[in-house]
Amino acid sequence: MKKEKSFNRILKAVSVLIVLMCAVMMFAACDYEAAYDNDAKIINSSGNIRTASVKTDILGVYKETTKKFSGVDTLKELNLSENPTIDFDLTINSGKFKIVLVKGETVTLLTEESVTGGKQIELEAGRYKLKIVGVEANFVLTLRY
Repeated sequence: MKKEKSFNRILKAVSVLIVLMCAVMMFAACDYEAAYDNDAKIINSSGNIRTASVKTDILGVYKETTKKFSGVDTLKELNLSENPTIDFDLTINSGKFKIVLVKGETVTLLTEESVTGGKQIELEAGRYKLKIVGVEANFVLTLRY
């Protein structure tokens, strides 16, 4: 009888924990949706959730394949000199996804749609943060800098 009561207490505690974790994840997803179109949150945020993600960064080529991404993430901090360019390919399979550059308090949208065959962006020299922003996005990104 005592073992059964102990087991029931543990079961209730685990159930409550699972419900709380689900509630936290739901609120986090709402926050990711709110950050998508909010430059202030993009500048100051770096929280994200990724599932089934593979990333490589070798010799100036960054590649990432992710099944599900929500949030804001800084991929690179770039200190670009004279006549800098960024070249990328992007496939967005589902969800909302965009690539932005942050310089100080300015957010510049690079793309919110798939890009094949490479897209080259010319920039002014300076320090940038290259960020991705998404809501339940499934994507493949290749970035050359």
